[in-house]
Amino acid sequence: MLWVAIDRGLRLAEKRSLPCPNRLTCLEARDELYEEIMHKAWNAEGWHFGQGYEETDVLDSAVLIMPLVFFMHGSDPRFVSTLKQILKTPERGGLTSNNLVYQYDVRKSDDGVGGEEGTISSTFDGRCVEALTRAGEYDKPLLPRAVSMFGDFLLYLNHVGLCTEEISEAGEALGNAVQGFTAGEAMERRLGRTGVEKEKPSPSRTPILTTPALPVVPLSKFATEAYGDEAIDMDEKDEFSTFWRK
Repeated sequence: MLWVAIDRGLRLAEKRSLPCPNRLTCLEARDELYEEIMHKAWNAEGWHFGQGYEETDVLDSAVLIMPLVFFMHGSDPRFVSTLKQILKTPERGGLTSNNLVYQYDVRKSDDGVGGEEGTISSTFDGRCVEALTRAGEYDKPLLPRAVSMFGDFLLYLNHVGLCTEEISEAGEALGNAVQGFTAGEAMERRLGRTGVEKEKPSPSRTPILTTPALPVVPLSKFATEAYGDEAIDMDEKDEFSTFWRK
């Protein structure tokens, strides 16, 4: 996120024609930080990005945000390899259980809180769906997985279409209830941008909700709120966002 802060500052200065006397210094700092992350956070043996410089052997779903903030492209082999590692079950070294994603393995990472943790429905499931659609533009088998994961996530919504912060392995609601971030992440899932809408979930996996279908919402609304006006220029392909309720 430090790289994002510097990068967005530079983008805003250029977009708004704001004075930036230290522009070259900021560019150098941003690029050096990029090289440092790519070198120190990369696990060459496991071929995936780690939780930190000192814990490259520990997976963390926070890295799924990389293509969303334009740190690297979703089709980059290093990111795709990390994504596929996260999609494995915890027993196989991954972070995905019941098609839902944990932030990290509490058995390998000491967060200071202790205890068990559920899958983080509010952020990491949504980011994983987004990452799958972006990577799926070039690795087509990932697209059905994006639809499947999004559909399974919808099964945990309540009668008014909201979800808790976490979901246990047994499907129990954990954490904050209800969680506003969950609804926001669901709304921002731009499945239509890569043609995922052509891949329909199987009838047995299709969520059955009592709430009516929501209309197609222009992506620019969400992009502007999340990154500012310049986000529209950076991602012109994302024309619409659809929240499916079937």
